[in-house]
Amino acid sequence: MIRFFILAIATLILVGCDQPGHKEFKMGVDTMNTDADAAEGFFKQAIEKDSNIAEAHLNLGLIYLNKEWAEGTLIESRKAIKIYEQSKPEIRNNLWKTNNSIAHVNTASALTVLAGERAEKWDESANSDSLKAGIVMYDTVLSYIARALELDPSNVGGQVLLKRVNPIYAELKVQVVELMKVEYAQKQMAAAIKRFTDAADSAAVKDAAAIKRIADATDSALTAAGWNLNRSNDSLPESQ
Repeated sequence: MIRFFILAIATLILVGCDQPGHKEFKMGVDTMNTDADAAEGFFKQAIEKDSNIAEAHLNLGLIYLNKEWAEGTLIESRKAIKIYEQSKPEIRNNLWKTNNSIAHVNTASALTVLAGERAEKWDESANSDSLKAGIVMYDTVLSYIARALELDPSNVGGQVLLKRVNPIYAELKVQVVELMKVEYAQKQMAAAIKRFTDAADSAAVKDAAAIKRIADATDSALTAAGWNLNRSNDSLPESQ
């Protein structure tokens, strides 16, 4: 399981603490490094009063990430991202970029943890379709990392996560290609066996001519299967 303990706390430029949820948010920030459980409660209170405080969702996601609750991190981080991406252009300053970048890395981290938990099922199923689902999941992870580094190229969490995910993603793609080759060869062999059994069943009289026809069908079937197996690299479409 990949774990990230990001120490940065998302801050919010407060225009007075009398705005709904801002007082609770500040209390959450003040206690986040010393009492995560209390901070969690404060951020939830802030969200109850104003669900559009992106930093409250972001910090709540950070707390869940440190508690290794990937689903909670995913939910809160995506809420923060949605608010950031829908914000007005005039407030998209460096702080906006930093916090939005953190939200994207947290989302990618949570998805990576969930992908790791599902990897065992992918291995057990041992078919290309299940592994393709894994590739789709890691594609999503990489898209979040890319956006994070676009917003803030100095985001260390994003850089580290990218280095960890890239080898996993590459290996998964190799496994998919190899499984597709095996599955293709198996289909060709099954078709060859069927042709053989059909020829055997149709032989009404087991005379020398019928035996020869069966032998010829067998040789043809095995040759065809062997040729297709050797040519599978050329026959299969390239992996995306």
